[in-house]
Amino acid sequence: MEFMNLRAAARAAAVVAAMVIVTACQSPFTSPSLIQGRRFLAIVADPLESAPGGTVAFQALVVNADGTRFTGPIGWTVVGGDNLRLATGTNPLTSGAVVETPASEPYNWPVPATADLTSRYGAMEKNGLLLTVGALAFEPGNLFQGEPVGASIPAFGLFVVSNGGSSEPMSNPALERIAVLNAAGNELSPDAQGEVQTTDRKAFLHAITDDAGGDLSFAWFSTDSQFAPAEGAFQSFRPAGKGLYRVYCVLRRTYDFVHDDHTSTMITGIDWQTVAIRFE
Repeated sequence: MEFMNLRAAARAAAVVAAMVIVTACQSPFTSPSLIQGRRFLAIVADPLESAPGGTVAFQALVVNADGTRFTGPIGWTVVGGDNLRLATGTNPLTSGAVVETPASEPYNWPVPATADLTSRYGAMEKNGLLLTVGALAFEPGNLFQGEPVGASIPAFGLFVVSNGGSSEPMSNPALERIAVLNAAGNELSPDAQGEVQTTDRKAFLHAITDDAGGDLSFAWFSTDSQFAPAEGAFQSFRPAGKGLYRVYCVLRRTYDFVHDDHTSTMITGIDWQTVAIRFE
């Protein structure tokens, strides 16, 4: 993975600026859990709290309207603070060095040494330096040669770089798998294609994690219009009809990053799993 030169980055920013305005004006989702079109479900920064000189791997969970994973290009940039995320309609690629990677691969960001880090992104606070990673999912195509790419989708994530003063650094939770159970309570195993098959009209889902630390929450997503998930790790799933359905669970753990002026910003650690269920 190589950084694009400034001319390429500027050309990319000019192309996507108009697209972000279109994205910002799209109608809201009918339901937060319903996958109706291409969208970001999560951005993971691993580790959530790193040290100067380390490496942070960013990966996006972007899905298509049919629930499959988006594999097109993702543009990434890192900026200081939280202002970029808070600015309505902001193009996340207008600041900082821009790279493009396939959505299925992580972007590995080398964290600068302390002197370079603070000169680029601002002074280190007592609890570290708050940074924003911006991402933009493009239609497949060579954006940087000016080819049409269609609408783009922006997303942002927050992470921290610190000198390791905390005894318990911020970290992502660990979601092991989603168990699918039939009406009798027996767990169903996936076939060679990775699909779980059932002749029942209803399946039961269990997001399994042995991570008990922090404030955990579970967000569930599916292409089924009747899916109305409750809070928590257990869900019942009765789709509208037969066929293949993909379900995603995003596990979140929240932290408060306390600034030197005693205000705070919420940081979210994330992990996810997915399962494909075929109702016959």
